[in-house]
Amino acid sequence: MKTVFDILRTAIDNEIKAQVFYAKASEMTEVGESQMVFLELTEMEKGHSQLLLDRFADVFTAAGFDAGAYVAKRESETDQVLTLHENEILSRGQVQEALQFAIDLEAKARDAYLGLVERVPEEAKRDVLKELAAEEQLHYDMLSKALTSMDTPPEERTGM
Repeated sequence: MKTVFDILRTAIDNEIKAQVFYAKASEMTEVGESQMVFLELTEMEKGHSQLLLDRFADVFTAAGFDAGAYVAKRESETDQVLTLHENEILSRGQVQEALQFAIDLEAKARDAYLGLVERVPEEAKRDVLKELAAEEQLHYDMLSKALTSMDTPPEERTGM
């Protein structure tokens, strides 16, 4: 069974992956709603990494892990963060495909944070995880709305 440390390190990796994916997705999209969503999410995911570093510093320190250096290194290796499959999604330039992949990323992140809540004894840390899960749900909703908007003719988009 994975430890809380292992799960947190994976969560940081996933936040960095999402950050890199969204930054690259924003470059492939034309100016519009999808591009703005990807740009906004890029910054939000960076904030999530920092929040994990700040609120779980004791877990990383106890494991002898320099989380700050790890994040800085991973963020500087943007060409190595995404898998071949993820890069292929971006290279095809299909915004709908990128949005669907991003929706799946957010659902996995949300579920991972909710699963970790039960394993963390400190109330304050559980609250952080619940907050992160709620933000991932917000991202999921933003991306879903952008995807729906792309599939809806402009004249039918009012009220979306």
